[in-house]
Amino acid sequence: MKTVTCSHFSGHTPPTNTRKVNSIYSAVLPKSTSPLCRSVSSFTRTLLDLNTKSSEVWKICPSAQDFQIGCSLPSSVLIHPISQIPESAASLKSEKIPDLFRVLYLQDLSASGFPGATFAWEHPWESPWNQSIAQFILKHWQHAHQSGVFKIFYIDPIEASNNKLHMGTLHRWFLGRAEGLRLGRFSQIQKHRQQTLSNLNITAEHKALFDTLGCSSETEKLPDKSLVKVPLSWRSTEFQLLAQQLDKIHIRKKMSTKGPKYTTNYTIENRRLDPISPISPAFSNVPTNLPINCYAPEYIKTLTDTQKILLNSKPAINFPALLNMIQIPCE
Repeated sequence: MKTVTCSHFSGHTPPTNTRKVNSIYSAVLPKSTSPLCRSVSSFTRTLLDLNTKSSEVWKICPSAQDFQIGCSLPSSVLIHPISQIPESAASLKSEKIPDLFRVLYLQDLSASGFPGATFAWEHPWESPWNQSIAQFILKHWQHAHQSGVFKIFYIDPIEASNNKLHMGTLHRWFLGRAEGLRLGRFSQIQKHRQQTLSNLNITAEHKALFDTLGCSSETEKLPDKSLVKVPLSWRSTEFQLLAQQLDKIHIRKKMSTKGPKYTTNYTIENRRLDPISPISPAFSNVPTNLPINCYAPEYIKTLTDTQKILLNSKPAINFPALLNMIQIPCE
């Protein structure tokens, strides 16, 4: 029987390199296609809302303030009881987990006072926030297992009772998703901007500006298939202008290779706020570790000294010079 112990890791702490972790886990964890791993993966996907088409909520990292709060909460927040699972949901007819379990998960998080419902993908697995989310997920997985929800998976009873195995399985799943986000696999606009920057003769620092998912707008598709960008109120005017320039370059490039028809299938537009009823900007899901002038002054003014430290901003970059290097192709 495979077991997961601290002795598998040098220094008794898990390595951060994804390949090294997966190499170690391959010797101690069941295969990803095993009943246990399939149940954990399927259950986690439902809890984090990955099964909803075009869902973005699972990718959104907590704000610096929420992250600080979540990391400071005691482990006792996990003690709150979970609502009873209805009999109709206890007998699965397929390996897809019903949305009811996400509802129970969100109710538990709310009652426990935890300020988020997904992983902080930009932070290490070992961070207090991610450890809390992992424990909440496994708390609900174990509750569902005890209620007979996973009978259809035919999980090995010994594996089903091994908590370390469950945490290792979830850790491996987390690493795969986090790496996908880091490489831009889950954001179309982010991928386009990264690709455009990578082809320019600029510094590595400039090329990395859109490596963080939160630097790209949340998007949604309209009935005409156009892709609408929801403005990011935390972003400075200069950073916003850079994003718009990169979008224009991408569209012109695609038009030159795919023809004008491309614009009818893929159009990026900005959502305009109603000027009649101005609304104070809501600063949420703000990425950290960016140059200071990537952030709007209005956002910086709202931060306390502690929050400014957590933001971990970098020295300002020369946006005028960068924009001057980025030329939009002629039509």
